[in-house]
Amino acid sequence: MSEGMLGKLSVGDVSGLMRDLLEKLAGSEGPVFLVEFKKFITKQPCWVSPTPTRPAKLAKGKRGKKAIVRDWQRFYQKYFPELTIDLSNVVIPTREGFNRAIIVAKGLSLNRVLEVCAAHFPVSKSHEDMDAAVPTNERHPASGTYATICRDRVEADEELQNVSAQAHADAKRATLTLLERVLYELKYCDETENHLDLTKVTLCSGSRSSVGDVPIVDWRGGRLRVCANWYVVRDARPGLRSREAVS
Repeated sequence: MSEGMLGKLSVGDVSGLMRDLLEKLAGSEGPVFLVEFKKFITKQPCWVSPTPTRPAKLAKGKRGKKAIVRDWQRFYQKYFPELTIDLSNVVIPTREGFNRAIIVAKGLSLNRVLEVCAAHFPVSKSHEDMDAAVPTNERHPASGTYATICRDRVEADEELQNVSAQAHADAKRATLTLLERVLYELKYCDETENHLDLTKVTLCSGSRSSVGDVPIVDWRGGRLRVCANWYVVRDARPGLRSREAVS
């Protein structure tokens, strides 16, 4: 091999590319570059924007519910292939104005959903182990697969502005948990290539952190922001809104 050559390539050309790759892997979008680089070295198509899928809306009757189940089955096969999913017996609740169904599969964890999110868009989280940081939830898939529904909106419920997590608990009003909200983010991005809570903040009052605070989620500074200990249970303000849920 000639000095200064790497096969048929010059060392200078290759070293420059390697430095650039290492800088990108070490940057804020490192997880995204890692996913695409793995595709590149195995000769798979990379940096190809997926065709957004049209979400199945919650419609009346069995036909509408079957379409939603098929849609979520495809979603889990795409993003969580390690899970063995059977959604055929999932019961999807109904309520007027609540047209977004979220199916949470048994075996799913908050850490795993955030890991998948980080492979597709930037994520900022307050704790490395978010499952340990947020151990208390109104609903959780540890006991089995379930479905919940909420209003199909980019921003959290305007009707619930200035309403604290404690007020929801006192009223016995169910709201999205942190896991449900993050899963909703991934599903919405899969459908639209866009994000939720661009100007407001979802107060995940269906969950509590290990110190009793209420987690939040929003899209801030070009990344998904997930915080376990941000607001106490009595905090309330116009831009801080829960998402009502029906299960």
